[in-house]
Amino acid sequence: MDKFGKVLIMISLFIVMNTYLVLAADTYKVAEEFDLKRPCWNNGTYCSAAAICNLTILNPNGTSIITDEVMTNQIYFHNYTTSVEEVGDYYAQITCIDAGENGFETFIFKATPTGDSRELNYFIFLAIGAVVVLGIGYLLENEYIGFLAGILFLITGIYSMIYGISDLADTYTRAVALVSIGLGLIFTIASAYSMIYDTDDGEIGGDEI
Repeated sequence: MDKFGKVLIMISLFIVMNTYLVLAADTYKVAEEFDLKRPCWNNGTYCSAAAICNLTILNPNGTSIITDEVMTNQIYFHNYTTSVEEVGDYYAQITCIDAGENGFETFIFKATPTGDSRELNYFIFLAIGAVVVLGIGYLLENEYIGFLAGILFLITGIYSMIYGISDLADTYTRAVALVSIGLGLIFTIASAYSMIYDTDDGEIGGDEI
């Protein structure tokens, strides 16, 4: 195995796996109950047990679905359990009163069919990356890059199977996922076979001593 192939695989796998493991916060699944939690601070410390925080939430159309509902005081944070019915961005505001002090916070959370916030560009990044790496491997006739391309196709398929594509998660996305996984298995197995058995000289491993 040449040094270039080893370095490329190590760097690429590191980047891909770290990107794949990053999960965006404040994203929830439509029609599924979730617990909205926010910390409460007063003069550099946590709010007291007497603090009262009220929650207001606007749906993507700007209509209020929760208005000044009292959140549960957990000392370190306040929480409110609810669910939403529409896909999109929800605008929320929390107002708190503690020991005569008033404060507020506004924030946005997202609701998707799968509970995942990564949009279409993430799927496109994985899919195009897999195709580009496969093309490079073919042009350079490098089985190690082909193996990496197979791994990328597998990751793309698994991601699509679990999270769907953008805001879609149906039979069509499952079909795309299965095709990607199938291609990944083919490229990975073929490349691995080529790495183990050098068809040019018939030696296992392909490296000359």
